[in-house]
Amino acid sequence: MEGSKIVNGVENGSSSNGRPPNPLAAAYRQCLSTTCVTASPCKKSLVRHQSLVKTNTSEISAEARLCEEECETEFNPILRSGAWADIGFRSSMEDVYVCVDNFMHDFGVKNFNEGPNAFYGVFDGHGGKHAADFACYHLPRFIVEDEDFPREIERAIASAFLQTDTAFAEACSVDSAIASGTTALAALVVGSSLVVANAGDCRAVLCRQG
Repeated sequence: MEGSKIVNGVENGSSSNGRPPNPLAAAYRQCLSTTCVTASPCKKSLVRHQSLVKTNTSEISAEARLCEEECETEFNPILRSGAWADIGFRSSMEDVYVCVDNFMHDFGVKNFNEGPNAFYGVFDGHGGKHAADFACYHLPRFIVEDEDFPREIERAIASAFLQTDTAFAEACSVDSAIASGTTALAALVVGSSLVVANAGDCRAVLCRQG
């Protein structure tokens, strides 16, 4: 056949059983010229598919990163809540909770259009229910009445905790019959922010998929 050459008894480097040539075989070298083919070793080279080559992070376009950031900032969760209390072995229930899935609307905060907002609180009473009831009622109101809310959420919540404690201490000084204690755990959602605060032996757990 014209243009065919024999290399060590093998035509064009093909094996005798018809298999395709081995490009890494020492006796095979492909030449562009048909004048001669010599049986000299070839340098072995490793060729990787493009999908197997590690991509430099700097090659990622700024447009892709911008799209990812926009998707994150535009995410607005749908808030749902549920609560349950157990009296246990006590003669009377001393625990209180509050779930407000539309906090701004229900507490009269106007001109707020920045996504979801909610307030959740758990109050574990000690030595009576009066302190738990008092904190459950007044804590969210002190938050929305703060002049820095909702611009400074953390500061407003910290101030509301202190105001609630002071106000209840004053109420107990007037009526000693309501003297009692409570823990306080509050979670406030404003837009894409979640702020959790606690007083006493209580905590919140943030989990994913149960």
